[in-house]
Amino acid sequence: MRMYDFLSQVQGTDYFNHLFQFHILCDGVKTSFERYSYLVHLQEIFPHETHFHLVQDTSIHFQVSEQTIYTDIGKMEFDLVP
Repeated sequence: MRMYDFLSQVQGTDYFNHLFQFHILCDGVKTSFERYSYLVHLQEIFPHETHFHLVQDTSIHFQVSEQTIYTDIGKMEFDLVP
């Protein structure tokens, strides 16, 4: 299970909020989750668009560098249970 899969399952629950409220996970993970979720959403809407262009669009939308988005991808694709 990837970090993104785990957070997606608990998103919208009190457990999700407690993960960040009680500092079980840092706020940076929540920010990465939001940006990665946006990227995944773009991939679903524009399946034939290149990955690079979707990363660019995400970085422009959130006003961060493309490298930041690639870092988010690494965090969210991290295997929690190998």
